[in-house]
Amino acid sequence: MLVIGCLILQKREDGGAVSGRFGIFFAAENRRIGDNMKIINLTQHQATDAQMKEGVFNANQSLNDLLTFITAPSEQEMVERAEKLADIAAEAKAEAAMIGGAGYFMRPLEEALRASGIRPL
Repeated sequence: MLVIGCLILQKREDGGAVSGRFGIFFAAENRRIGDNMKIINLTQHQATDAQMKEGVFNANQSLNDLLTFITAPSEQEMVERAEKLADIAAEAKAEAAMIGGAGYFMRPLEEALRASGIRPL
């Protein structure tokens, strides 16, 4: 799958400054993220109003226990936590998941989400 970001510029009708906004598109589906897409927030932070307007929603439970590592985790621990997060996203019927956090955890999380048919963002 190819994800493309682009800046959309619009000239104001009154001749004023050009305005722009950034959009993210799935090239394979020709569908912009947020176009009726359910995106679960799998980060430790609440989604912003702007993100929520694009289809992002917060999980109905705290994810901190699954996203926070006190000591260096084993590969197995990361896989187990990633699968639990993917289950949460699947139960919420999310099509995509906004992720972020420890860099070493992103690969297992992306793989678990993809295995569940959910696009990691």
